Amino acid sequence: MSAGTGHGQVDEWLKRHRVKRRVRLTVPHFMSVGYLLQRTDLIASVPEHFALQLAAPFSLGWRALPVTLPGAPIHMLWHTRVNQDERNRWLRDVVVALFSDTGTRGRKAVPARRK
Repeated sequence: MSAGTGHGQVDEWLKRHRVKRRVRLTVPHFMSVGYLLQRTDLIASVPEHFALQLAAPFSLGWRALPVTLPGAPIHMLWHTRVNQDERNRWLRDVVVALFSDTGTRGRKAVPARRK
């Protein structure tokens, strides 16, 4: 990913909290993310401005991660067809739980919203 996107910050946060993520796919550029999410049950972490641009054209749900990273808000994205898919909801809830501080643990990922 490009420098300054915040993904290094996500990786550092995960490392500090001893969380190992399993990456199923990496892409050379953010532009392919919308197409991939539209056709899979994967989730992605992307900068806020990009999440807002992708949500409507690709029918993606999005949510801010419940942790503040300096200078780079990161959001989760998923296709709206998997809003009610139990496995995908479980995965989104796991991500929320991992990134939540102790005051917000247990908070569920909200269904897709469109801007």
